[in-house]
Amino acid sequence: MGQRVVKFDPTSADSARFNPLQEIRLDANLIKDVQNIATMIVDPDGKGLNPTPRESPRFSHGEESGKLVLT
Repeated sequence: MGQRVVKFDPTSADSARFNPLQEIRLDANLIKDVQNIATMIVDPDGKGLNPTPRESPRFSHGEESGKLVLT
C-alpha cells in the first residue's frame, strides 16, 4: 500500500528522532524560530503566558523568566 511506519522510541538509538533545534533557520528568521521553540517549551499547552485574574502574577513572571533564559 506504500505506507511508511516510523518507530519513535526516545530511549533507542535505532528509532526515529526529532531535534527541534535543527529546524532553526540560520537567516533572518533565526530569532523568531528560537522564540517559537522557547514558547513551546515554556507553554506546551498553548494557553498563553498572560495570567488570568485568578492566577498569581508570580506564575506569569516565572514563565516569562524561563522564556528569557531559553532565548
